[in-house]
Amino acid sequence: MWHGDCTVWDMSLPRLPTLEEHAAEWIWQLDPGAFTAADLRAFNAWLRRNPRHRRAAEEFFGLWLALDALAARPGRTGLSAPGSGRNVS
Repeated sequence: MWHGDCTVWDMSLPRLPTLEEHAAEWIWQLDPGAFTAADLRAFNAWLRRNPRHRRAAEEFFGLWLALDALAARPGRTGLSAPGSGRNVS
């Protein structure tokens, strides 16, 4: 009979990014100075791949615009949407 240590190996696969994480990454990369023509083609291909991609991207873009508008209010400081040119404070 074997009485050795029993080690449990974690054989699970790495967690894949969620749809929302992909959408947030794309929207973050939309900064006009950093987005290349190849990036735009890849983004458009991603949007066409699944209708859920477009909805998720639109939701995150709306969130960025709302945050940018909030940050632009007089007397407010904080994060701004990518490409807005304002510093994070």
